[in-house]
Amino acid sequence: MVAVQTRVFTVNGVVRPKIAIGSGEKQFWRIVNPSPDLGIAETDLPRVFEAFFTTRSTVGTGIGLFVAMQFVEGHGGRIEIESRQSAADHGTTVRVFLPISTTYDSSGEGVRAKD
Repeated sequence: MVAVQTRVFTVNGVVRPKIAIGSGEKQFWRIVNPSPDLGIAETDLPRVFEAFFTTRSTVGTGIGLFVAMQFVEGHGGRIEIESRQSAADHGTTVRVFLPISTTYDSSGEGVRAKD
């Protein structure tokens, strides 16, 4: 089961994440969450998955994306993030890829996507 919680809004209402099942060599859930925000500064993008990294002084702890990445990678998936800050084209898109099924790796390396 894959659950997504999002608080993404536009002028016209809520933007819902797109969820699809990918195909190919490995089947996976693909969750794309667009956000019409102001974007993330290019200098900040490399750090967004660091624990406690935040650019805000009053809201948030900077732990959310760190925990999300730990969860996704721990289940054999990956997270990608891209952001734009131009006046005409701005916003952030987060893509989460989770394998539909995984196998437990008893070597202590965690889980891996089934081949």
